[in-house]
Amino acid sequence: MAEELTPVQRTYKLLNDKYTVEASEEEFAGQMATKGRREKAYGLLSEHYTMPSFEEYNDKMVADLGGTPAQRAQMQLEQDTEDNISNFDNFWHSAVKSLYYSPQISYNQLFGDFKRADEIVEIAQRELPTEAGAADFLGSVIGGTLPFMAAMAPMFVPGGQGASAILMPALFANYGLQAAGQGRGAVRAFEQESGTDVSGASEAIAATGYGIAVFAAERAGLGALSKTFFNKMSKNALIEIAEAYATKKSGAAAAAIAKHVARITPITAGIEGLEEGAEQLMTNAIDMTYNPDARTAQALLSGVGEATLGGALGGALLGGFGGTLQGLTGRGFQVFDPEMVGDQTDAEVMATKEYLEEQDAFFKAKGGNIFELYTSLKEDINAPNVSAEVLFQTLADGQRGAPERAMVSAQRTLGTGVVSFVLEHAGDLTHRMSQKISQLAGDFESVKSKVDRVYKVLHDGYGFEKEAQENLVSNGVTREDRDAALLTYAEAHKKLKTHNNIQTIANELAVAIGEQRWDAARAAATKLKRITDQGQAAYETAAKENSDKQAVSLAEKQVAEEQLKILEDEAFKQIGDDVRTTLIQKHMVQGVFDNMDQTDIDNNNAAKVMGVMNDTKDAFDVESPYKRILAPVSGLTAKLFYPRIANASNMGNSLANTIFNFYKKDQKMSQTKSREMMNEAVFLYEDKAKFEALPADQKAIHQPTMDALDEFFDFWLQQYKQFDVLDDDFIGGRVKKLEVDITKQEQLIDVIEKEGGIATIERTELRALQQELKRTNDTKFIHIPTEILFDYIKKRNPKKFEKIKKSFFSSTTKERKNLRLADIINNKDIPITAEDVNMWEIIASYSRKAGKDIALAHYVRALEQEGLAIRLKNLGPDLEPKLPFKLPRARSKRNNYVDHAVGNEKYRMHPLAAQMLKDMEHRSERKAVLAGQVTKMLSITKMAQFFNPFFLPMYDVVQAMIVGSINPLRPIRTGKYVYQAIMDYKNQSQEWYDSGWNGSRSTPIPNPLSTELETADAMATAGGETGKLLRDMVDIRKGHKYPQTVLKAAYNLSWKTAWLLDGIIRQVTYRYGLDKGMTSVEAAQQAALYHGDYAGVPAEMRKKLNLVFFTPTFKIAMAKMYSRMLQSVGETMLPQVKTGEDLAQHRMSFIRLTAIVFAIDIIMTSIGFERDQWGRRYVRHNEFAEDEKSDTVMTFSNPANLFLKYLYRWFEAFGPEVDNSMQRFLQSNVWELHPFYRVASDLANNRTPSGDKIVLTGDRSILRGGAPDKEVKTIKYLIDNLIPLIREVRGKAGAAGVEGIEDPRVREQLAKDVGEMFTAVTAPFTFAYARAPKEIQLRNDVSAIKRFIAEDKNQIIDTYIKTGDLQGLEEIMPVYQRRFEEIVAAADIENSDDTKITTANIGEEDPE
Repeated sequence: MAEELTPVQRTYKLLNDKYTVEASEEEFAGQMATKGRREKAYGLLSEHYTMPSFEEYNDKMVADLGGTPAQRAQMQLEQDTEDNISNFDNFWHSAVKSLYYSPQISYNQLFGDFKRADEIVEIAQRELPTEAGAADFLGSVIGGTLPFMAAMAPMFVPGGQGASAILMPALFANYGLQAAGQGRGAVRAFEQESGTDVSGASEAIAATGYGIAVFAAERAGLGALSKTFFNKMSKNALIEIAEAYATKKSGAAAAAIAKHVARITPITAGIEGLEEGAEQLMTNAIDMTYNPDARTAQALLSGVGEATLGGALGGALLGGFGGTLQGLTGRGFQVFDPEMVGDQTDAEVMATKEYLEEQDAFFKAKGGNIFELYTSLKEDINAPNVSAEVLFQTLADGQRGAPERAMVSAQRTLGTGVVSFVLEHAGDLTHRMSQKISQLAGDFESVKSKVDRVYKVLHDGYGFEKEAQENLVSNGVTREDRDAALLTYAEAHKKLKTHNNIQTIANELAVAIGEQRWDAARAAATKLKRITDQGQAAYETAAKENSDKQAVSLAEKQVAEEQLKILEDEAFKQIGDDVRTTLIQKHMVQGVFDNMDQTDIDNNNAAKVMGVMNDTKDAFDVESPYKRILAPVSGLTAKLFYPRIANASNMGNSLANTIFNFYKKDQKMSQTKSREMMNEAVFLYEDKAKFEALPADQKAIHQPTMDALDEFFDFWLQQYKQFDVLDDDFIGGRVKKLEVDITKQEQLIDVIEKEGGIATIERTELRALQQELKRTNDTKFIHIPTEILFDYIKKRNPKKFEKIKKSFFSSTTKERKNLRLADIINNKDIPITAEDVNMWEIIASYSRKAGKDIALAHYVRALEQEGLAIRLKNLGPDLEPKLPFKLPRARSKRNNYVDHAVGNEKYRMHPLAAQMLKDMEHRSERKAVLAGQVTKMLSITKMAQFFNPFFLPMYDVVQAMIVGSINPLRPIRTGKYVYQAIMDYKNQSQEWYDSGWNGSRSTPIPNPLSTELETADAMATAGGETGKLLRDMVDIRKGHKYPQTVLKAAYNLSWKTAWLLDGIIRQVTYRYGLDKGMTSVEAAQQAALYHGDYAGVPAEMRKKLNLVFFTPTFKIAMAKMYSRMLQSVGETMLPQVKTGEDLAQHRMSFIRLTAIVFAIDIIMTSIGFERDQWGRRYVRHNEFAEDEKSDTVMTFSNPANLFLKYLYRWFEAFGPEVDNSMQRFLQSNVWELHPFYRVASDLANNRTPSGDKIVLTGDRSILRGGAPDKEVKTIKYLIDNLIPLIREVRGKAGAAGVEGIEDPRVREQLAKDVGEMFTAVTAPFTFAYARAPKEIQLRNDVSAIKRFIAEDKNQIIDTYIKTGDLQGLEEIMPVYQRRFEEIVAAADIENSDDTKITTANIGEEDPE
């Protein structure tokens, strides 16, 4: 007789008859321990069999499963939890499951790991139990909406739109992928329920369809939401909210926000409800493709109502959140679009208030007859063509027409009362004042009587408005009739034209009464009473104002207009362009203030949060604060300030080397003689007569130098003139001044001699001026490097330095005192000799000075053009300069414009601009980034890490491939760009100069081992700087500091080579940009972005970060590159998140970057490597013998996969074998720290990065009686890691035990396995090493888990075993077991008994 099946066994058999149950019977019994699984089994059985009630079935299953205490405890725990779960817990658990667990389930389903997905379902229900109901439903809605809210939030924060351009598309892609996973899960559920196998194609269609449907619906929904927020939340609404904040009343602000949020919330709820309902409908339709049962109307609409409701709730939440955030931040104002003032016609400009004021000032400045003519012509044109008395009488008669009739009509409508009284007497005032003006002189008695009566009634203590209302009620007049009658009265009086101030006030009184503006009426009555109370004489003077004007005929007016037009046309020629510029600037300033009002509202927490966010962004990006106030060009010129100085300096160094080679190469002179000739040429150049007196052969030798210096100084003079810094050079300005002085002296002599005097002294002074003029005309300008000369003077005569400086160099007007350098050399009181003056130093000093001046001028001009700086108008020597127009009022005090002088010009400018100018004027980049001995020492230590000059250029090659300037698939075009770039550098072409000037080249820090003057000196030697460094490396003269010099020269040579090659590859990208039609600035900025825009990080921040981190500026620069590419992709996916910046050029860059990473993966896997980390790390298994196994590992590190490095480090830190994930993550990033701290940490822990001890515990020095072997090892480790060049040399020389270098045997093995060419090509981009095979790693990982258990054992015993909490013990054991299973799954091997953890393991180790 067959053994009767238990309920569990019977359930397993019946399900297997209808479906394929993947689990074994034992595993199935374990799964049935949860109520959710029993409910699912019951439902499946009910479809095919007649079943008892679930309660009866459940009781039998629980009884059958109750064999072990753990199972009973689990089931009891579930039941108790379900019975006792509160609504809040149900809501909270559901929200967390939706937010945290649901994505994990979907992604596991997407990748086909259904077993893991089922496990996560169980874990979620066990750890966060929920039950169906309203709380569960609401929680799932909230959990699903929170990511959308987080990604959407930056859209409403000024400056945060770029973040949304990345986050929103990433979120929507995530939604699409999750939906695809849910599609695969739906197919699998159908297969299990029906026992039908769905084809792979149908499964792919379902998964893809789910993903596309969800992405499309979400995309459409975002478009509708964006329109709702940025159209429905109007500018006026946001202004109202801002004004509420300005009152400092939080209640008013909250009410204003609530009012406007209430308008958009129903709309967003409807949008999201429709979107979610449509998603459900589309996925239901997709289910029809593989599930016949789903092909009914009922199935098609299944869940649509619930999804719509959930979407509506989520949409309402989004509306409330988005609207509130928008109200708090002020986002939603229309972006300021300045009026195209530059396109205004001349007539339009001449009609502006600003022009008319400037025109008046222009003619006043002319003075004399011109100003009198201008004034009289204007008066004639504006004069009436009839007499003033006629005009006054016309006004009096006019008041007796329509206004009088309107008054009578209003009185009939209103009846008796105070309003009818004031209507009559106030309206009559203009008639009384203007009739028969020459006879009555304003009729003082009548007017005063009426004014007093109207004033008294309006100011009556009972209350005029109160009495007027009572009259209205008692006379039975409706409000509508009253308003219509009074409005007619007001409109009639508005049409009267008054001719002086008192008439205007009287008419304003009548209009105010008609419009029922009682306060305005009282104010007008008060003004009139003040005039009449002054007496008859004062009143008549006011009443007769303008009454004596004579009539001017039309013919006379025409003549005046013609004459005035001639004068005004001449004025426009001289002031029109300036006024047009002022108008443009006024509009730009208004735009800045409008934008600041949008983004910076005082007195609210949102503004403070925004301030912190903006300050953080600004700390890492020079351009950020400028872009926020719509001044991008100012931001760009601020960023380019230091690179432009460096570019000018390089230009000067190139000239010095060129001039040196005129003598060295062309004249075949020695190095020493060439340098002597350069210095001799300085004095020949400035003295024209001296040069002309040379023999012809000597002139021929120096002529190329003279020409080169002419071109150099003229180039910078033209730059100075272009930016209005100088009108002429020093010599030209001095000649003009002397000519003026000579003219004045000649005039003085003429006056003296005409009066019979003798001008002997004056003629002597004249001859001196004439001689000085002749000498000046014989002089060419050459720069005097005062800072360099001051250093010599300080060293030689420190006590008299200030006196010498004041006497011979400085002046109150900052004018140069010495005409020639020779004047300084020949002055015995100045301790400077001819040997102290070097041409290369003069050129270097002037290049930096001129570069700084012009870069500063670029910045100031941009500030003016974008409204951040307004040049004050100079009104004369004794008057303070003033603004050309009135500034708007800033809401925030920190945005109030401040005064700042640039040279001789005074400005009113934004505080951001003023602070930047202070930094520019007083700090060089070297001071800003390398100031302080500690900073310099740490910078040198960091520089020492980069001994391979080809590492940086190899990165540049990858970056060029990303941007497209180097393309292996287009070798001819790539070759053209490379050739052009090399020629640009070699010839120092205009393209090379423009590229550098516009910011394509920059460095994170200036070279800490070489100053600008050292570089300049080296350029005036054979081979330039490179030749000098190579000679230093082999200089073994007696007494020479050989080791230090060699190291310094080697690192300087490495620095120069690396950054030179970097510059050439950047030039390749610059040429590529020009070829694509970009401007010079656009092409240079594209090159900077993709190759590292180091200048974009503020100098102060670079200094701070470099004190702590290894290459922070590079990481920030690459993050900007990645963000631009991601934004471009995001805009393509979701046009609604566009930031307004043109990012189209970056889309192809993203595709190329992705292609590079895929290419690495394809190549590596095709030559026998296994994928360890996709796109980054690959492993090749080697078996040299049965007992000798090793893995060869190649790690790719380049800008294309930089983000993967940190991503994998994060994932590895949370691996199952890791106990402290955060510690592991920090340890894995220790190489991101400055080498000084990393090495100090290694020494403190006595561990190398690989985990080996630096000095063994049983160091052999113990056996030697204390020999300093330990100290030697420590010092050697310190030197090897702080100066890696020494470590590399030692390693190449075969020294044993050198840490941190690549084992050459690994490369040798690689060459044997995959070929020498592949090994050589990949060497610059990869690091290769050998490691233990996977089996050993697995054992190590399992050992790590066992170690964790051993470490936790005592705590487990105290917490659970000693307290008898066996249930708690049973609950934590699966956590350890799960770690084992994850390790085993990752290793791709079968589970074994050795990887099982039970309470018995604890018991065996410790019987307690």
